[in-house]
Amino acid sequence: ANGAGAGGAKSSNGGSTSTNATNDGKKLMTKEGMERGQVSFGTYKRYIDACGNVGVLLGVVGGLTMYNVVSTASSYWLGYWADHSEDDCCKDNRGLLIYTCFSFGG
Repeated sequence: ANGAGAGGAKSSNGGSTSTNATNDGKKLMTKEGMERGQVSFGTYKRYIDACGNVGVLLGVVGGLTMYNVVSTASSYWLGYWADHSEDDCCKDNRGLLIYTCFSFGG
């Protein structure tokens, strides 16, 4: 409530200044290490666990895949419908109904 940010000291203009030490002299930040080589399977597992679980991840990927399939089918049908507008399949409202179903499905 005194205007200082977390770990910052109050400056003369009332704002917060960035610093690497707290008021008691302890460091807030440490130097980050860097590894070389491949990312371990455990790291990927932690990412998946952070998403919820494998089921959630597969659900999201599956949903995105289905969206793209339906969107592509919708675009294909629109082109087919335009090219065959005089054919029996497209003269009545069936063509519009099919396109509407694809649109709502995607």
